[in-house]
Amino acid sequence: MIGCGVGLNVIQAASLSGAYPIIAIDVNPEKIALATTFGASHGVNAREQDAIAAIREITEYGVSWAFEVIGNPRTIE
Repeated sequence: MIGCGVGLNVIQAASLSGAYPIIAIDVNPEKIALATTFGASHGVNAREQDAIAAIREITEYGVSWAFEVIGNPRTIE
C-alpha cells in the first residue's frame, strides 16, 4: 500500500480480511509507525530505501495486490 494517510483505511480492510504481509510505504516515518497500529506488518520508508527492493526482500516474489492511495502519476506507474 502506497501512502499512509487515507491508505490507513486500506490497511485496516486488508488486516480484517486476513491479508499478509501488509506493507505500508510512505516517506513519513510517523505515518509508517501509525500504519503498523492499523495492521501493517511491515513499513518501508521510500525516502530512505528502494521500495521495490524492500518489497522483494519481504515477499521474495512481489505482491498480489497493490493499492496506490496518493494519486501521484509517478507512484501509479
